[in-house]
Amino acid sequence: MLPAEGAGGREVEGMKYKNFMELLDDMAGRFADRPAFLYDRCGEQKTLSYKELRAAVLAKSEELKKDPCTCVGVYFPACPEWVITVFASAIAGKRTVLLDVTMPANKLQLLIHATGVDKLVSYDEEVTDPLELCKTPEGPIEHGGCILFFTSGTTSLNKAVVISQKALCSSAWNGQQCLPCSEKDIVLCVLPLNHVFGFVCAMFWPLNNGATVAFGRGIRELMEDPKYFKPTIISVVPTILKYFMATQALNPELRCILIGASPCDQATFDAITATGVEVRCGYGLTETASGLAMTPVGGDRLAMDLCPDTQVRLADDGEVMIRTTCMMEGYYHDKASTDQVLRGGELATGDLGELDENGRLHILGRKNDVLVLPNGEKIYCTDAEAELSRRMKGESALTIVDGKITLIVSSMDRTLEQLWPQVDEWNKDQPMGQRIAQLYVTEDKLPKTATGKLQRWKLHRLLED
Repeated sequence: MLPAEGAGGREVEGMKYKNFMELLDDMAGRFADRPAFLYDRCGEQKTLSYKELRAAVLAKSEELKKDPCTCVGVYFPACPEWVITVFASAIAGKRTVLLDVTMPANKLQLLIHATGVDKLVSYDEEVTDPLELCKTPEGPIEHGGCILFFTSGTTSLNKAVVISQKALCSSAWNGQQCLPCSEKDIVLCVLPLNHVFGFVCAMFWPLNNGATVAFGRGIRELMEDPKYFKPTIISVVPTILKYFMATQALNPELRCILIGASPCDQATFDAITATGVEVRCGYGLTETASGLAMTPVGGDRLAMDLCPDTQVRLADDGEVMIRTTCMMEGYYHDKASTDQVLRGGELATGDLGELDENGRLHILGRKNDVLVLPNGEKIYCTDAEAELSRRMKGESALTIVDGKITLIVSSMDRTLEQLWPQVDEWNKDQPMGQRIAQLYVTEDKLPKTATGKLQRWKLHRLLED
């Protein structure tokens, strides 16, 4: 498959690195004194050049090579030190686990033991209290040099996805073919880097192309960061983009916004487009190191061109099956789950889709009853819908409409006024971001297969009737 054309209709040049060290060597040689990172310390903007980044990573890597640990857990917010630690750990041949700093301690402890973390790093210090770490095992390091990202989940322990350095480099290259950036760009990073979309699209892709990564200052300064750092590109989830739009936070230097992790509603997409800023929507999975497809310039937000290294096949039931050079090694210590979705190099994504006459991919919904929220979190619907059906005294289904959690109730004799009190009671027990915002009542039956399974991707058609 030929590379996609970039801005101005020309083929985009780029290098597909094999590992982090190859990237750092090349960038330090080509852009030695250019800033790799732009960040704030105590109210003052600081920079770290590509040459300084390489030196810092090498120094940290030599330190970790002398450490008997086999698995490094990285546990602090996004900043230059975070990237240095992750790169250094992988280059040192350690298995590297990216941990969420907002995660409760009890769940964090489970993930540490599930992945064998025997060294936990926060900034440049090892943290052992109050978390009990695993004992350092003897023998070769399992998945040495790989990065472990966690899938998001709400009802069970998140799966640890093993991604090689080569797959991450390939993903960054793929993104460059669809949306070019260069040493002239500043990319604002306001996403958590422990998620693969943030890692690749807000940090790694820019570094692969000599751009400057500007680290946001945190949630308190989120709305001021665009005008403070003056980025030309921002990678965001829809929730953050809506906040930027509502507060008029976007800076005049901005030329492009990349939206990922969940679908963007049409109203927000149109509002950004009207400002003259280029808007691109991407599709990818943790299991594929992020990028698989992206909307073209000025295109339909739901119709995406495949990245050069992406091959798609639609199964008989419409499930999107993927082959890519960005593929995961598998789920860590979970062969059964790996074999369930990855067969002969082809990944069963769990997404339902279709290809239009132009070969563009349209994602229609999830096959396995999972809703992806605008902030990238997921809701597993089966248990919730069973309880809601009981409360509403009618078959109930959850979906996302215009970025809002929506409940659809099939009932011949219940009205909105009668059902809203039950919705309010339900919402009292739900996290703020998972509360039902819209309610529809229909006399039609909910769309189901011949075996009685809800066809969630058809719910939107029901609302249009």
